[in-house]
Amino acid sequence: MQEYDQVWLFCSTFWAVLKTLRIIRESQTSDMPTKEANLLTGQRSQLDAVLGTFADVFYSNDDKIGLCPHVEIKIDLQHDKPIRYRPYRLTELDRQFMNMQVQKWIKQGICSPSLSAYVAPAFIVEQPFHESTPRRVVVDF
Repeated sequence: MQEYDQVWLFCSTFWAVLKTLRIIRESQTSDMPTKEANLLTGQRSQLDAVLGTFADVFYSNDDKIGLCPHVEIKIDLQHDKPIRYRPYRLTELDRQFMNMQVQKWIKQGICSPSLSAYVAPAFIVEQPFHESTPRRVVVDF
């Protein structure tokens, strides 16, 4: 049952992101200025209206991540045999970063501790051109 819970948490977050993208597209904010640009008159109130109406699906700085509880997903597997791969070696710095990131996800409710028979290796990638996330965790499914 724990594997199902993990899949459910991942899928619900994924659907929240898709819903957010659809909402932005439908509200005709695709031409929204970048963070460096100034908003035109009325655009700020339009943006605030969208963010306020759909606040439950947007990420905020208070570590609360949006969910979309309206979609239930069933994943049919071809077989019940667990898939297991050996973990990749990490530097001590990468290991610390991964532990910190996993603890943050647990705190946010994105994932939960599990003793699953399924294992996929994870590693850290550098993103020098992303100010908000210069490093991120990647899982090799």
